[in-house]
Amino acid sequence: MENRNIAKQFMLEKALDGLGLACLSLLIFQVSINFLPYFVVWKYITTTRLILLFGFICLILLHVVKKQQPNWNSAIRGSKILLVLIALLLAWYAISLFEGSAISFSSFRLQLEQILAFLFVILRVDSEEKFSTVVFVFLVAVSVVALHSIKQFFEYDNTHYFLIWRGAWTVTEALEIPKGAIVRVVGYFNNPNVLAAYLILLIPLVTSLMKRPHAPTGTVCLLVALASVALLLTFSRSSMIALLIALGVTLTRKKPLVFIFLAILVVVTLLNPLSIGRLATGYARLSAWSIAIEIILKKPLFGVGLGNFRTYAVNFWHAHNLFLHVAAEAGLIAGILLLAIAILAIKQAIELSRWGGSTRSIGQAFAVAFIAFSIASLMDNTYNTTAVSYTFWLLLGLLVSARRIFENRQYQSVRYRFETV
Repeated sequence: MENRNIAKQFMLEKALDGLGLACLSLLIFQVSINFLPYFVVWKYITTTRLILLFGFICLILLHVVKKQQPNWNSAIRGSKILLVLIALLLAWYAISLFEGSAISFSSFRLQLEQILAFLFVILRVDSEEKFSTVVFVFLVAVSVVALHSIKQFFEYDNTHYFLIWRGAWTVTEALEIPKGAIVRVVGYFNNPNVLAAYLILLIPLVTSLMKRPHAPTGTVCLLVALASVALLLTFSRSSMIALLIALGVTLTRKKPLVFIFLAILVVVTLLNPLSIGRLATGYARLSAWSIAIEIILKKPLFGVGLGNFRTYAVNFWHAHNLFLHVAAEAGLIAGILLLAIAILAIKQAIELSRWGGSTRSIGQAFAVAFIAFSIASLMDNTYNTTAVSYTFWLLLGLLVSARRIFENRQYQSVRYRFETV
């Protein structure tokens, strides 16, 4: 009888554990490709929030069945400063609500939801096997997005036609595409720059699967190649240049020829015939930056409220700079805190890459992703969309989990060698 109860408890633990991981996978697919229809239960429970809620319920039930309390010290080992900065950012967002509007409350709920998703990743991904599983789920999501984007390019299947036409950039809802125009793909998103930012966050991480034991290297190479083609078809200069710079900074310290090659690609990205005619769009970004700076100077403490930038800058949806945008909407402190979080994420990723072994490629992947995203965010604000901001927080949670998992493995390895001497 006792053995039967133990077996039942074991099966229940495995089921709850699997359901929690399934919720995380479903959340990734929902953010990436709108896997489930969007719906609202009651007033504030959307599809993603319902998935997240069910995931936390599975996590709580798992700890109840195991009769264990969550070990927070272990979960956030080495990342306490990062957690403090995130808590301060959320608190500052909450305080800035008093300067905002109904839009501000909606934006704050989304920020809170994404930070809860970040915490869910930390608590759910507690082993190397689960880490690899989540990265593989990201690979599947990226591959689906890439295939859809490539299909979109050849079939001109796009809600709005973002075009490169006669060397300049334009957008049209016309039924026919002008002869000779090139369609910039948007994937499942609303803008080619959003798709590009999503891809530069994830391409480095999924590429690290090539170095994982027993990984199907050929399949991973093919899928990463498809994602890279999709990135090229966005014709997003800021994201492509940011990714090239991140690769140069992270991977080519002792390879000057590779660094020179990447530098040439940066120049080609800027000065090729398809880009030269679009350089004038840079002046519009300068205008957006100047408006954001004016807002910051007028309301430096709490800004104009989350989501309210567009009401003060009628010609712009955002400030074309993530950190200026956040500073304008929630105050200078909020912008500095978000910048500090991005810098600390890069620092932690670089530290992870120095641990050696299989963790080197994983740390480098995170470093490239966060460096590229941070550089791109100086020239644009794709974080203003749910897909990119959600992916940012999911990856940040995965980085914290990776540091804990591989630090534990390193500690066990050192302990084993010490005990066998």
